[in-house]
Amino acid sequence: MTRWSWKRMANEQKRQQLYQLLGDLPERHHLSVTRLKEEEKESYILETLLMEINGSEKVPAYFVRPKKTDQKRPAVLFNHSHGGQYDRGKKELIESSAYLQQPSFAEELTRLGYSVLCMDMWAFGERQGKKESELFKEMLWNGQVMWGMMLYDSMRGLDYLASREDVDESRIATVGMSMGGLMSWWLSALDERVKVCIDIAGQVEAQALIRQRGLDHHGFYSYVPGLLKQFQTADIQSLIAPRPHLSLVGDQDRMTPFEGLATIDQSLTNVYTQAGKPDHWKMSRFSCGHIETAGMRSELCTFLQTHL
Repeated sequence: MTRWSWKRMANEQKRQQLYQLLGDLPERHHLSVTRLKEEEKESYILETLLMEINGSEKVPAYFVRPKKTDQKRPAVLFNHSHGGQYDRGKKELIESSAYLQQPSFAEELTRLGYSVLCMDMWAFGERQGKKESELFKEMLWNGQVMWGMMLYDSMRGLDYLASREDVDESRIATVGMSMGGLMSWWLSALDERVKVCIDIAGQVEAQALIRQRGLDHHGFYSYVPGLLKQFQTADIQSLIAPRPHLSLVGDQDRMTPFEGLATIDQSLTNVYTQAGKPDHWKMSRFSCGHIETAGMRSELCTFLQTHL
C-alpha cells in the first residue's frame, strides 16, 4: 500500500467522523424532481424545478444549461450566499447580488459550456417562513444541525446532477461565495463526486475568528456542536486533496480574518505537496473586503476551464 493509499483510508475515516457531527440526517430515499417550467433566455435555457430530496419539505431549484445540448456537459453546483438576503436564495444564480460581479453566474458558466444547479437553502428564497434562528433552535432540540441539513440537501443536489442524462457526472464542480463558499469546501470535503472546488470569501479559520471576537459576524446556520474538539478549518479542507481547490479571498474581509488565511494556506500547501499535486491548491488574495472582484471572476473561470 502506497503512502497516499493509506492516507486515503485515513481520510475516509475522518470524513465519516465529520459527517456524524452533522446531527440526525435523513435517509437517502428516492429522489423525485418535477420540472415546473422551461424558459429560453438570451444565452441559456432555464429550468424551474421542485425537488423532493429530504423527506421534510420540497426544495425549489434552478437548473440552467447552454442552448446547445448535443452532448453530456460538465456541471457546477452553485451555492448561493447569505448576506441577510433571505428573499433571494437561488435567484443569485440568474441575478447577481450586489457584491458579485456581472454577468450572472448563469450567463458566465453556461457561456463556458457548463450546466448549473442552484437550490434554495433552508430559510432562503421560496423556503422562507421560519427565520434562520428559529430553524436553528428547533433543529437543535430535535437532534439536528442546520448546517448538516443544508449539506444534506447539497449532497442530494449532487445525486440529481449525476442522474441527469445531459450531465457528465465525472466532471462536477461546486462554486459559491460567503455562505456559498463555505458550502463549497464543506461539500467537497464530504463528497468526492465534487472534482473541483472554488470558494469565494468563504475561508473562516475558527480559532482566528474566536481570537478576534468575530463570531457574531456570521449567522447561526454554520455552527456545528463539538466541531472544534475534532476538526479545525484546514483539517476539513485537507479532505478535498488532491482534487483541485481554488480559494479567492479578500485581505480586508472581516468575515474571513486575515491571520487565519495564512494558517489555512500553509496547511493546505503542505497537504497538496505531500499528495504530489501542489498545483491543485491555490489561495489568491485580493485587496478587498467581502466582495467578488473582476480579478476573482477571471481567475475562477480560468481555474474551472483548466481543471474541469
